Parts: sequence; C-alpha cells; structure tokens
Amino acid sequence: FLYFIAGRFMPGAHVLLVQSSPRGALSQSNRLSQRLAEGLAKTFGLPLVARDVSALPALSAEAIAAMATAPVAGATPSPALATSDELARELLQSRAVVVATPLHNLSVSV
Repeated sequence: FLYFIAGRFMPGAHVLLVQSSPRGALSQSNRLSQRLAEGLAKTFGLPLVARDVSALPALSAEAIAAMATAPVAGATPSPALATSDELARELLQSRAVVVATPLHNLSVSV
C-alpha cells in the first residue's frame, strides 16, 4: 500500500514506512517495502522514518481510559498516550506512506 500526501512539505516532513511482519528482516514484504520507501525518500529528498508496528505493545487499560477522557487545556498529556501521540505525529508529518503487511495463506492479515 502506498499513499502520497499532496501539498507543501510540513516542517519535519518525511517518508513513513510502516511494517508489520513478525519475520523482520526475513520478510519479503519488509525487504520490498524498504527498497520502495528508500527510493521515495531519495526522490523527495526527505528522511525515511521506519516503524515496525509488530513490535508495539498492546494498548493498556490506562491508555484506553486516557483516550476516552477529554483533554484539559494546559494539562500535561497522559504518559500512557506518549506512543500513540508519537505515531500520530509520524503519520501527520508524512509526505508519503508505505505500508507493508505480510501475506499468510494467500490473504492479508488483519
């Protein structure tokens, strides 16, 4: 999956590579997507940010509760949302997004 985001480059703009195979470097989808994302980054003259979502921890009850609570102006954001906020920033600052997902038994994992 490849998605280009039109418009001007934002500060901190980059090419985002999202990989999800548990096979890591042995994964065909990871190797192919890495080459594609590197080519896009070179073409755009932007840095490449790679994110392996298979390594992310599951959401905790604290994080889910923090997401369900309205933010208070001037309050410190919940530490439980730090990873979520970082992932959202990476996506919002992307000029192009490459998503690599493994293929198991001729179907895409969900």
